[in-house]
Amino acid sequence: PIVPIYSEIIKNNLFFWEENFKNLNELIAKNTFEKIVIFGAGEVATLFLTFTELSKQKIIACIDDTKEPGSQKHGIPVYKSEWLEKNPIDVLLLTVNKKYHEIY
Repeated sequence: PIVPIYSEIIKNNLFFWEENFKNLNELIAKNTFEKIVIFGAGEVATLFLTFTELSKQKIIACIDDTKEPGSQKHGIPVYKSEWLEKNPIDVLLLTVNKKYHEIY
């Protein structure tokens, strides 16, 4: 059996992610983006790519200063943050975990 306090934490966590997934899907449905870039190549990016319509969009790059340039995340090329200075984009989606990155 699940301890009641954990049950509430689990429920809140599920609600948090469901709302984020719903909001991203609404943003995608209302806009046409030709050059989407995601910032962060960890578990948050994986969640959004898995549980939203994001993976069906034109994602041109993944920015992650902790990954090796030239690597890929779910088939998306990974670059360091300096890449953003030279490449025009339509939208930058922050997919970083606040535990690991101060920008969040």
